[in-house]
Formats: sequence, C-alpha cells, structure tokens
Amino acid sequence: MSMKTNNIWRFATILLLLLTAIPTCGETVEVMPRFPGGDKALMEFIENNLHCPKKMLKIGAYGRVFVSFTVEKDGTITGPKDVKTLLKKKSGKPYENTRIVKQCEEEAMRVVKMMPRWIPGTQNGEPVHVKFCVPIMFNKKMLKPPFKPVK
Repeated sequence: MSMKTNNIWRFATILLLLLTAIPTCGETVEVMPRFPGGDKALMEFIENNLHCPKKMLKIGAYGRVFVSFTVEKDGTITGPKDVKTLLKKKSGKPYENTRIVKQCEEEAMRVVKMMPRWIPGTQNGEPVHVKFCVPIMFNKKMLKPPFKPVK
C-alpha cells in the first residue's frame, strides 16, 4: 500500500469516527467526546496496541472490525461490542474463517477496553453519554514494531 493510499485510509477512518458518534439521547451534541490527544493519538494508540492473528498475516488477509461503545459522562468507555467484521483475502474476496474472524473481534475488543478515559462530550455545558463506533484495522502495514502476533 503506497503512502498516498495509506493517508486516504487514515482520512476515511477519521471521517468515519466523526460521523459515527451519536449521543444516546438521540440529539446532536455540542461538543463531541475526544480521545486524549485527538484523533491522531487515537489512531496511534490503536496501532501501537493491536496484535494481528498470525495465520491472518500468513495468508495475507486484511480488514476491519467495527467496535461500538459508549463514552460516559466521566469519560470512561462502557458497553463495547463488535458491530461488524469485514475481512478479505488478498484476492479481495470475503474471508470467512470463523476462527480468525473471532480472534480479530476479540483483539479489537481488547484494544478498546484498554483505552484511557476520554474527554467527555457536552451538551449545554453538561457532560453527556455519547455512542461511538470505531473501525479497528487489521493490516500488516498498519501495525508498528515490535510486532507480537496473536497465536
């Protein structure tokens, strides 16, 4: 993947983060919750803590797991759950090995549960609960060394 393509994926991911934040009360939020350090710090946190299943890398599969969670009034993360998993083979066809899909989902959940407290969103100056959906990308080139694959 070229640097230009990599930057496009990063931009699309950040845009998706901004579009998928939904307040639990069903209305818009004046100030959205933020990961400490911003979107770039969030992407770095995910990249630095994500481990990819060894077999997935061996066969060249890649993809995303979308994890939904709520940023509470105090900034803690609650209720993480996987919403959708999209894995593909090198050929671009969907990858359906349930064992590897399950490993990716478990790894994405592990990384989300490790997140530090966020800066909570506010409405009328008061902290509010806000739901987020974050795409966790599994790609050999997205992971930074030291690389520790999951067995």
